[in-house]
Amino acid sequence: MDSKDLGRLIGDERRDPANDTVMKEYTLCVITDDNNRHLLKYATRGICEGKWNFLGGKVDDGETLLEGVKREIYEESGLSISDAFYHGKIDYYHGPEDQSPMRVHIFSSKSITGTIKSGEEGEVVWFDSAGLPVDKMWKDKALWLDLIYAREKFDITVIYNNRNGDQILSSSIKILEEKRKTPTNAIKLRAH
Repeated sequence: MDSKDLGRLIGDERRDPANDTVMKEYTLCVITDDNNRHLLKYATRGICEGKWNFLGGKVDDGETLLEGVKREIYEESGLSISDAFYHGKIDYYHGPEDQSPMRVHIFSSKSITGTIKSGEEGEVVWFDSAGLPVDKMWKDKALWLDLIYAREKFDITVIYNNRNGDQILSSSIKILEEKRKTPTNAIKLRAH
């Protein structure tokens, strides 16, 4: 992905070409500590309510993806990350006719500092990698979590049957061969 493609990816329009809807931009970060544990949040609101998920959230206008993921991690856990590896994006559709698709940019990080604290959005807990509560997580994690461990870059599309994510109707995974670092240090999301 070159800078021209990246500008199109997160530029003014951010449109889904399949149905001409505006993609909402989010981030997610797989945070791992020195003991190979992952930090998860049990969501008490929003589309993830009632599920365990990695930390992240909506990217604000005028904010880079990296700034957004760092802010969300701090707000949700009290922790700071100094470095994050950008893996790619997942386009989510919650039903075949979803008019509010989500584009989630996936990061991973092992460079954390601070003292963990839960916030109003939900409880934050460390889980051993072998003991993740997969039965209470979005089902698509099985598609891409091993790609995170392998430090792969990817573009993924997931279509769920409904907003609750009860069943994956279809998915596609494209592994990217190029080596890229966090691509968003200079490009900011703009209001449209």
